[in-house]
Amino acid sequence: MVTAPINTGTMPTIQSRLASVMPWRAIRKHQAAATNARRLVRMDGLPAARVVEAIVGLMPLDDFVPNAAFRMAVTGAPTSVPAVCKEFASILAAAGYKGQVEPIERMAFYERAQQAYGIVATGEPRPWGNLILKKGTIMPAAE
Repeated sequence: MVTAPINTGTMPTIQSRLASVMPWRAIRKHQAAATNARRLVRMDGLPAARVVEAIVGLMPLDDFVPNAAFRMAVTGAPTSVPAVCKEFASILAAAGYKGQVEPIERMAFYERAQQAYGIVATGEPRPWGNLILKKGTIMPAAE
């Protein structure tokens, strides 16, 4: 899928805050972002997949761990992979991510998400459209 880059005033803010090693979380619109966020970036109206594409365009994922992307496992069907999660995996693979999008049990996902450096709230309407990303090292520009 080829899409135009997201060009909003919030992207420089996101980029300037990506220096932390803590994970970021992209969430769907029905989650309680403001309640759980230490740092909240609102991107209402945009699908989570598009926001994930923009984030990985700015932020490398951690390549010193087996997996740096985590999704919420479907309650009652933990081996099921929803379409939105398949989209996340495709976007991450296209960005060079070699790991899996690891499923995490629902309540464990919420607990882990509360530890995130920041939350990006999207307009994603589909259930299971949540993703935790662990930031890698941003290498200095070559001189």
